[in-house]
Amino acid sequence: MIEVERGASRLYQGLAHVLGYDARLQPMWRGLAFDELRHVQTLRLLRGVLDLGAAVRPGPVPDRARVERLGAEIARFAARVDREPITTLEAPSMAVTLECSEVDGIFHQLIEAVGPPYVDAPRAMAFRTSGHLQALAAAGDRLGNEEPSQLPRALATEPARA
Repeated sequence: MIEVERGASRLYQGLAHVLGYDARLQPMWRGLAFDELRHVQTLRLLRGVLDLGAAVRPGPVPDRARVERLGAEIARFAARVDREPITTLEAPSMAVTLECSEVDGIFHQLIEAVGPPYVDAPRAMAFRTSGHLQALAAAGDRLGNEEPSQLPRALATEPARA
């Protein structure tokens, strides 16, 4: 899962780079990339705690095959960003696909299973999908593109998934 979150950060960093000509979007892409790096740090901490013998709480265990599929999907997006032009209309679509995937749910399952008391779970879980979708909607508003901001806005108003 660490590699999935790291891949998401690289994707957002790549979008910040290729869409760098638009200063209105670059802070959002960099912010999303930074949030994903925070997830990497949280997961590294959890792995370290497990290595020291911490107990895992009973509950659903993320399926390795699901995690690998998510990693492959993110890698396909990142490869596309590296090899072909991406527009300011396509990039939010990629991000919404990622943010609406199972990545967020799996991340939060792991925090619930191991995190407390080692990780400040409420703080770690505050960075939910809805926050990223709100950032995408706000970016669409700044650009004056009503269409790309509608999906993130609608999704951001739904209750966060665990």
